[in-house]
Amino acid sequence: MQRKTWSVALVFIFTSLSSERIASAGTPICDYVTSEVKTIYFGIEVPTPDPDHPATVSLGHTDLDVPYRNCEWDVEISPESGQLAPADALLYGGTQARFTLASIPPGFEFIGAAPGETFWILPQNQMAGVIFLGVSSESMTIADRGRLCEWNPGDPRGGADVPAKWIRIELAEVRGPEGGYFSVWQTTGPGQVVQYMSTFEEGITDVDSYHVLAGSHSHVNWGFTEPGVYEVDFHLSTYVERIVGDVECDCVVDLLDIPAFVDALISPDAFEITYLDCNIMNADVNGDEAIDGADVQAFVDLLTFN
Repeated sequence: MQRKTWSVALVFIFTSLSSERIASAGTPICDYVTSEVKTIYFGIEVPTPDPDHPATVSLGHTDLDVPYRNCEWDVEISPESGQLAPADALLYGGTQARFTLASIPPGFEFIGAAPGETFWILPQNQMAGVIFLGVSSESMTIADRGRLCEWNPGDPRGGADVPAKWIRIELAEVRGPEGGYFSVWQTTGPGQVVQYMSTFEEGITDVDSYHVLAGSHSHVNWGFTEPGVYEVDFHLSTYVERIVGDVECDCVVDLLDIPAFVDALISPDAFEITYLDCNIMNADVNGDEAIDGADVQAFVDLLTFN
């Protein structure tokens, strides 16, 4: 009943509002946004085609696309032939990706391979017969990048220790063959390696991450120590400028925000369940750090004058 009362009151205000607009100003508020789990699939010397992942990607320049646009993460696998949903694509490594070394060079122990054991690398430099897999957010428009806030991840790897519009790729879980380890790194010169992810040494920790600049493109090495299918889970995160009044978080303040605004006012628990990826503070339209009846007129003004 209370929710219905608020809805009726909001409609009444909307239909009988004055011509005065509430001005807003000040420093933009930035929210840390994190994706739900995203999964990509690697097949290391497995039979293809795989019925679970019918699109085998085994050759050529391919990107893991990780853009944040239109208020959501839009993850895709992009080979030269087009774009694929991650669940449909099997990123394949065959015999051309095999390596066996009599000794593991110092600094490369994190890959998890012992001397004389075979391991597989999808390399950061293009190599004949092997997929050339990069990480890209180049599809973000100027407007998409403009919504992101500069922040400093404090990670010297890859230069991610300065303020910029960074996207963090954070490893969450890897499911693969028994004894199989997964790793990600870059080589910057002979014997010089920058480790980003490894499931070998201490399992997955908060240092298993890789940062890319919004609108950029880069390449890394992807390592595997056993043949089989690897399901790699990760989260994406960044800081985004809050759109006050965009209570359902679709990047637009419009009539579709009314139900979300009502929930934020009278049923915060319902809001958290219904709008998992949205910050309830978007309903603090008058900027007083509270969500209450004082926000109603300001919200209506946004709906009317935007």
